[in-house]
Amino acid sequence: MIEYIQRNIGQRFTLKELAALANMSPNYFGALFLKRFNSTPIDYFNRLKNQRACELLTTTALPVGLISEQLGYADSLYFSRLFKKIMGVFPRGCRKA
Repeated sequence: MIEYIQRNIGQRFTLKELAALANMSPNYFGALFLKRFNSTPIDYFNRLKNQRACELLTTTALPVGLISEQLGYADSLYFSRLFKKIMGVFPRGCRKA
């Protein structure tokens, strides 16, 4: 499942969709995932997306809006707020670091 999520980092998933891919109920999948990774599947997925965003911000000159779009965020302002919440800085701050 982790490999699938990593290969599809630009997609958007719900817990229900991820659980269906694993052929499990959402509650059971969420509980197993939390036990194994100490994170909910959606939080884990968001952290992976933000790590990838930070990598792109530090290694390319792509605009923040394009990076957010590549990672499946239709709203770059939402992406920036989520990035700040997870990474502690706004995307432009990651680029300057």
